[in-house]
Amino acid sequence: MSVSALGGIGTDDDPRAPSTAMTTPLPQPTSEDLAPGHAFLGMWSGVGLVIANMVGVGVLLSAGFMAQELGPGGILLSWIVGATIALSGALAYGQLAILSGRSGGEYRYLHDYMHPYLGYLAGWASLLIGFSAPIAIAAFAAGAFLNKLGWPLTPQATGTLVIAAMTLAHGIHLSWSRSLQNVLVAVKFTFVLSFIAVGLLLGSKVWPAWTAPLAGPGPPVRAFLENQYWVAFAFSGWNAAVYAAGEFRRPRRDVARALTLGCLIVGCAYLLINWVFVANLTPDQAIAVADHEATQITLAHLVMTNIAGESGAAIVSSVIVVVLLSAISAMTLVGPRVYASMADDGLLPALLRHRGGKPPSGALLVQGGVALFLLHTQTVLDVVMSASAVLMVFSMLTVLTLFNLGRRGRPVRAQSIFAAVIYVLAVIAILSAGITSTKAIVLVLAAIVTAGTVGYAMALRAGDVRAQDRR
Repeated sequence: MSVSALGGIGTDDDPRAPSTAMTTPLPQPTSEDLAPGHAFLGMWSGVGLVIANMVGVGVLLSAGFMAQELGPGGILLSWIVGATIALSGALAYGQLAILSGRSGGEYRYLHDYMHPYLGYLAGWASLLIGFSAPIAIAAFAAGAFLNKLGWPLTPQATGTLVIAAMTLAHGIHLSWSRSLQNVLVAVKFTFVLSFIAVGLLLGSKVWPAWTAPLAGPGPPVRAFLENQYWVAFAFSGWNAAVYAAGEFRRPRRDVARALTLGCLIVGCAYLLINWVFVANLTPDQAIAVADHEATQITLAHLVMTNIAGESGAAIVSSVIVVVLLSAISAMTLVGPRVYASMADDGLLPALLRHRGGKPPSGALLVQGGVALFLLHTQTVLDVVMSASAVLMVFSMLTVLTLFNLGRRGRPVRAQSIFAAVIYVLAVIAILSAGITSTKAIVLVLAAIVTAGTVGYAMALRAGDVRAQDRR
């Protein structure tokens, strides 16, 4: 696939070179970004990073919760809409990656192209919610599936061991991180294809007869929008490559490609996975799913029991644990790069900074600690709603930077602006529905903004922020 089809403008000879059409210089990659020890990712590694971050606990538990209010058609339509939203965001982020080529994700783009304060809030949200929360949920789900297989420890105990082990593994050496991640992605991709193949070949091929047990009268518009939080949570990770953009060998070319290809692959896979779920769920099981949270989380085990019996379900649950480990591994790898970038700019303590060609061990430990706190203090429902809302807010703000760049005369492609408009409108609609149904989202956002504002003020007062950040 050509670079132009994916929004790239870098050349093979000089992929990091900025466009000559820019009227004023954009922030350039630092020596830290360009260090040989950091440039270890290629395009397909980036695609794998996106897939690994996206395919995890979200798609495996979302259908069980969504089936309470939405029927088969509503669930499948939700995933089509969710894929469209995620792809729109990926196209917009791809344009930002072309302009920047630096690590840090939302923090980096908001910091450089809007205001350092907004970048700080985004990085703060990534620390508290963006990565730590999904890690905690995936670790809990891994424990729940292991319980189905007779594992004696509780989900919380198992999750604690998993988070600690992944933090240690990714803190040893960058080459270990890459090797571990590539192996787990290969296992995950094999499982996804196998699950889809078994479901399509051996499962039901007729339109399902069950109905949502908690569905209300009339078109489920509000239920559809509210359940997009589950879909958004499952699709979170579509932007994974931008967090480590500075560690790509050709970031201006390959990051945009990785985002788009990863989104397309996962979107198709999600639709097929959810067809297997809804097509093989019986009416009685749909009611059981609504009554028991444990069944909602392990819906894949229940559905595969219908298709391939208990032995087949046991195999599926075993591989799902590996899939969840892959997601945890990917987020453990990517997340600390955000906090390290903030520390490099003086917005977080120096112990979190990059360390040349070594992993940012201080940032890894902080993220692991926050994930463990959430694992032992929050429920799955609370974390999903809060995490989805926070991620959508800051990704929307990041996409809006394209309009700011266009207003300042920077070359922003028309298709990127169109994708940004779709993404912003969709996020506003979803957030509006969620806020009217629960005030917890507002409280979480307010807490993050308040804590982030205090932290930013303290960083400025301490005098550690670079001079260009004081604006």
